[in-house]
Amino acid sequence: MTLRKWMIIGFVATVFIAVALPVYAFNESYRMVNAQTTLLTESIEHGEIIYAESCVVCHGVDGRGIGAYPGLDRPGFLSRIDSVFSNCSVCPIAYHVYERVKREVREREGIQPER
Repeated sequence: MTLRKWMIIGFVATVFIAVALPVYAFNESYRMVNAQTTLLTESIEHGEIIYAESCVVCHGVDGRGIGAYPGLDRPGFLSRIDSVFSNCSVCPIAYHVYERVKREVREREGIQPER
């Protein structure tokens, strides 16, 4: 191949990259939001299974506790557990389940969501 053909191929490749890269970058934020939503949904579903298999025996289906076992909606429970889960990096599934339980308890008790 001649130098001129290599220059044309190089120019076409550069134009292709210059066009494709911004298109990919524009779509990246949507892809990330979609991936986070999917992960959250899967984590919540997995957490619900864990709760049903491991926690429901003591805390009950609605989380109010059974007998001597504490309810997850007791006064002060959320503020104490917040300090445990506020920087949770050990188990994202537990964190998402906790956030969902907290949200549902606050909704049931009529507490405004945190901003």
